[in-house]
Amino acid sequence: MAARTGAALTFRRAKVATALLALGFNSVFAAELLSIRQALQRAQPVSSPPENPAPVTVRGTVSLPPTPVLDFVYLPIQDESGYGLILDAPGGQLAGFRPGDRIEASGVPHLRAGFPTLQTAAVSRIADGDPPPPKEVSPEDLCGSRYQGTLIVTQTRVESFDENSGGETLKLRNRSCLLQVFLPRLEYSARNSLARMGAGDKVRVTGVAMKYVPAPARPRFQVLIHSASAVVLVERGWPVAPYALLIGLLAVIGLLGIGWMRSRHLARLRQVVRSFNEAGESALAAGSTSGILMRLSRQLVRETPVIRVRLFLLNAAGDRLESVIWEGDPVRHSYPVAGGNGFLAGSLQAAVRNKTLMVFGKTHRRDSAGETTAAGLLPSALLLAPLLRRGDVAGVLQLDFSIDTRSFTVEQQMAAQHLGNLVANALERIDQQAVRERLFRTEKLAAVGQLISSVAADLKQPLDTISQTSSTTPTLFPEATGAMRSIGREAARAAELVARLVAIAQTEQPEVKVVDLRALLDTIGGYLRADWDSHGLEVRLRLPGEPVGVLGNPTQLEQILVNLLARARISSATSPERMLSIAMSATGQRVQVEIAFTHDPRRNPQNDTFETLIGEDSTLLGFGVLRSIAQTHGGEIRLVRASANSVRYEVELPLHRAPSVPAVSPSESLSDARSPLTVLVVEPNEATRRDVIRSLGARHHRAVPVSNAEEALDLVFRIRFNGAFCSLLLPGSHWVEFFDRVKNRLDFFVLLTDAYDEAASWPSSKCEGFVLRKPVNPSEMGRLLETLELRPPPSGGVQ
Repeated sequence: MAARTGAALTFRRAKVATALLALGFNSVFAAELLSIRQALQRAQPVSSPPENPAPVTVRGTVSLPPTPVLDFVYLPIQDESGYGLILDAPGGQLAGFRPGDRIEASGVPHLRAGFPTLQTAAVSRIADGDPPPPKEVSPEDLCGSRYQGTLIVTQTRVESFDENSGGETLKLRNRSCLLQVFLPRLEYSARNSLARMGAGDKVRVTGVAMKYVPAPARPRFQVLIHSASAVVLVERGWPVAPYALLIGLLAVIGLLGIGWMRSRHLARLRQVVRSFNEAGESALAAGSTSGILMRLSRQLVRETPVIRVRLFLLNAAGDRLESVIWEGDPVRHSYPVAGGNGFLAGSLQAAVRNKTLMVFGKTHRRDSAGETTAAGLLPSALLLAPLLRRGDVAGVLQLDFSIDTRSFTVEQQMAAQHLGNLVANALERIDQQAVRERLFRTEKLAAVGQLISSVAADLKQPLDTISQTSSTTPTLFPEATGAMRSIGREAARAAELVARLVAIAQTEQPEVKVVDLRALLDTIGGYLRADWDSHGLEVRLRLPGEPVGVLGNPTQLEQILVNLLARARISSATSPERMLSIAMSATGQRVQVEIAFTHDPRRNPQNDTFETLIGEDSTLLGFGVLRSIAQTHGGEIRLVRASANSVRYEVELPLHRAPSVPAVSPSESLSDARSPLTVLVVEPNEATRRDVIRSLGARHHRAVPVSNAEEALDLVFRIRFNGAFCSLLLPGSHWVEFFDRVKNRLDFFVLLTDAYDEAASWPSSKCEGFVLRKPVNPSEMGRLLETLELRPPPSGGVQ
């Protein structure tokens, strides 16, 4: 292939040389003298020359030294009219000419690679002179054919540098066309090179404009130069393009802005999480459910986007969620746990049923009619956190947000659920504190009762003597009859008051049982109705339909209600409205009785007990005494000013729930006459542990649950247990190891397993061994407990 190409090229060169010789021979006789512009118009492509090309003669001034390009030498000339033409000839025919020479050339005009040249047959110097001055041309004007072959000077910036077999090129910045500076490769020289120019440099180029069209590529316009000195550096370009620098600067500003916005978002998020934790810790210090809600509302509304906080607690029956009321939200809301309609009711049901956090970022897309804030607007977002306490749901914490968000972050959701768990712990702590205070106040009241009894015994004789003396003195001294009768009445009233205090404070054999508070209020209202009607008092009674059980002394509870109702009647008798309202509600583990009444707005005592409202009826017990009695029952009495002429008593008592246990065999009733057992339950599974505890409690046995062997060992060596129920699989230990360490301290040991296969490996011991299959069957559990209750002295072995 290379030999064939070389032969073709040699043949073409020979043909061109023959044509040039013929042209040179005929030019003397047939060449026509034309201007350069006219010669340009006759240029034809080299690939398709005419059969008999007509030679022409042109005259012009050399503008650039002879420049070798591949196998040809280019000599640019131009005339007085400003048009230029490039002479090309092989070999050294054009050597010896320099810029400024006035020459005459004969040849055939043609197009070589898209630009016009003159295939020179003969050339001669006519005269010497100065080279033509370059014409100042913009880079955009070089994209046409007007300045082709003309010496020009232009100024622009460099885009890139390139190098090939023909020479070096500089790509110039031009919007109209592809413009290059072409330096033919004369000989390699580091000084005579365009590589010193970099992208972005502003240069001034002096050379001959020409067009180069390598078919079928895009046309290129070039400036032909003879030396690298024709490219003058005007201004050094930026190391980085300005637009790239601007883009980078904008990118940095954008990243800084994103980082700043993210830092602000994280700061707000940390503030919300911190406020949630602080609110939860503050709730742990509250002494009541309304106090918990008050602390949460005040802190979260002040420091977070929360606009309202509600606390829903399960009622005694566990079938409704009832909101806790306080001064910021005095209206009580109640929703069923199952079967309710509406957006909020359904959401509360889902939170209780699934024991999981419910998140609503766009509440306006839901059906939440009727659910408004204090300002009358719907909350933008909503979180419902279940109150989880030992795996059970005690209620739901509702958080209304003012922000309109698509979704809450994971951190916010975790903080809300953690807050719900802290509230559940606070409720459990309140219940435990109430039990401890009840025991403490019971002992305290017993001591006070003994003191009152002793004082009453000492006062009985003097009071009887005063009464007897006041009754006999008028017969001896008629003038002192009125004074003696007054003394007798006061002594009788003092004796009655002492008798009441002794009856209330009597703790030797207190009658403690489950009292139906609703029925007690009905009874009290029945025998007080006549007194209310006689004083023109309008009474409104709102009591629940189902019984409400309270564990306590019926007489003491009756005294609390009767005294408070008497106080309310006395206060209402002096007011213009004369209204009395009695309401009862059960929320979670508490029951609350509200006795609201009106009083004279002109009488506004400063003390919180309203003692001056009861008038002169000194037979009523004091507010402090009534409050102490309520506290011995684990409750509280509060006096709240609802408005200028309205006051209410709030009596809060612990609710008594009847234990729900699975059905057991009739023989379990025999255990009531036997002494209860103290049993240690070591079971990591919560459901199994709950079943065992429920079965033991149904037969009045005491159970202490733990989830691992470490806690169990600590308790066994500190507390005396009759026996233990132990799981076959213990985390971090084996039941055999645990049995070996406790067998000398227990009378029996019950192994909870999925099958009876482990019985064969039971270790020998004086501690009786039993095996109970899981899940615990009530009938099997009943038979086992009956065996334990009637067991003979321990003899070891598996039963």
